Amino acid sequence: MKYQGLCYAALGLLLSSLLLESDSVWANPEGGQVVDGSADITVVNPNLTTITQSSAQAIINWQTFNINAGQTTQFIQPSSSSVALNRIFDANPSQILGNLTANGRIFLINPNGIIFGADSQVNVGSLIASTGNISDSNFMAGNYHFTQDANSTARIINEGTITAADSGLVGLVAPNVVNSGKIIAHLGKVALASGGTEYTVDLNGDNLIQFATGSAPTATTSVANHGKIIADGGTVVLSANTAGDIVENAVNMDGIVQAQSVSEKNGTITLSGGSSGNVNVSGTLDVTGQNAGETGGTVNITGHEVNLLKGTRINASGKAGGGKINVGGELHGGGTLQHAQLVYVDPDAVLNADATDNGNGGTIAVWSDQDTAAYGTFTARGGPNGGNGGTVETSGPYLDVNGIQDVDTSAPMGQAGTWLLDPAEITITDSITTGDCSITAGINPGDPSTLSCGDPDSPSIALPLIGSELNNNNVDIVVGVGPFPVGGTINYQAITQILSSGGKILTLQATGGTINVTGNNLTDAN
Repeated sequence: MKYQGLCYAALGLLLSSLLLESDSVWANPEGGQVVDGSADITVVNPNLTTITQSSAQAIINWQTFNINAGQTTQFIQPSSSSVALNRIFDANPSQILGNLTANGRIFLINPNGIIFGADSQVNVGSLIASTGNISDSNFMAGNYHFTQDANSTARIINEGTITAADSGLVGLVAPNVVNSGKIIAHLGKVALASGGTEYTVDLNGDNLIQFATGSAPTATTSVANHGKIIADGGTVVLSANTAGDIVENAVNMDGIVQAQSVSEKNGTITLSGGSSGNVNVSGTLDVTGQNAGETGGTVNITGHEVNLLKGTRINASGKAGGGKINVGGELHGGGTLQHAQLVYVDPDAVLNADATDNGNGGTIAVWSDQDTAAYGTFTARGGPNGGNGGTVETSGPYLDVNGIQDVDTSAPMGQAGTWLLDPAEITITDSITTGDCSITAGINPGDPSTLSCGDPDSPSIALPLIGSELNNNNVDIVVGVGPFPVGGTINYQAITQILSSGGKILTLQATGGTINVTGNNLTDAN
């Protein structure tokens, strides 16, 4: 989108201005005072500060917490489960430009923001960097409940490399979070989260950052990944809880997120814009299982509007079977995943959930409660050495797939899978048309993109498209099932025959509704 370049330029100017605010070269953290627990702060030399923690938990208040290039701040903690809360009383964002190391868990709290510079190296057991606040009593009790100023626009920016220990976690939580560097958490969890006035941090469970219900802020919030996040065998979450009913671009993902399977442990990637935020993807999401016996993981993308733009590559393929890709909702609109109102899949977007050796194809669900425009490439193929094809669903009350590039649920050694279309109603015609939905970028940086489609009362699908896709898939066109009202209509107006091969089946189903046939026949020419 055009405004992304403006965003990057603005971000660069912001960072440059912040770096010029101080007339002095930053030292390691200064003015540290231990207010609970036990820890010793030692300035070994001008370039090395060591904090030796002797209690399982410790709270240190700092006047400043900056680390200049070439400097190191080191935490030596009793164990990998030890936690140090570093609360920073600085009118400026903290600048981490050097090295931060710890064998345990580190909390960095600065309400004015934290910037990890391009050459910074953070190696810790786990890291929570936040612009919120937590009370001493809650922290010492292990109740990691934070509050955030609803009007804050503070940022956490990572341009460097943040590495957590195996099974560790990295959480960056602020009104605005940007990663353009690298974050690594093997078998662990990574969360970039924004938008809540209250949230809890779960260091041991599955919900790393959990925003309280009804805690949306009043200021604009966003999460962006322009860099690389790697959490093989783990979980990556990019989420933004946007302000009330204001629709905005909440999650922008044009970088790389990798959570490949490790042994039998699948990776999971979640992008969530909440009920009001748009999610824009133009990068790579990888939850593949690349080794023998591994299946693909799970990708969930939800928001008010989900846009899979040019450059999108989502891969949930696995040697022993495909995984799951849920865009805007789950298969048949079921499950607990939030539904998108609008979904757009660009012709250049590619979604794969294949078995790459011996196994069944996975599932790809593209779902919205209003308009769905699915023009990309979707594959859920059975393995070349065995297995059946999977399921690809493209559904929405108004559904446009006439610009779709390909759907493939074939299985060379098994049974083909199914392409499922579930609109509120549909007309099957002879016309060969292309998609009539388009995406328009916002005028100003941060403005939402807008999806617009043709006549929402007259969705149609071209018969030649159905015929070509019957070569690799069974095709089910259904109305009146799932959450859509019972009683829809399928109008079969085509007069040409369906040309297919391999005994694939076209199924038309109108639960409680009507199938009107005005064409010649519904028979397979073969």
